[in-house]
Amino acid sequence: PETTKMIPFLSESCETEDFLKSLDDSTPPGNNTRDYWKVFIVYVCGSGYYSAENFVSDLQAKYPDAAIVGGICDEGYVSSSTKPSSEEMEGQNSRQLKSVFERYGG
Repeated sequence: PETTKMIPFLSESCETEDFLKSLDDSTPPGNNTRDYWKVFIVYVCGSGYYSAENFVSDLQAKYPDAAIVGGICDEGYVSSSTKPSSEEMEGQNSRQLKSVFERYGG
């Protein structure tokens, strides 16, 4: 059976080049990057909306057969489907813990 791979990616400035490089680096050996990725879920929050159109256009140009879904909101955050590990939380002060929780959308 075909496996599913999910790569959470956070960009504070919608830098398409960084995102596309992360996809190239994450594509399993022997697979064509352009054909490997099938679906992109893009959520834009806050002031990032101004560059969302260019980001989606660049994504669509490189992966014309992939589905791109998502949305835009004025403010807020997108939570991660994973939770922080106990190693990430152990021995952290309150400011560091806040940063860990923010990374995971908490």
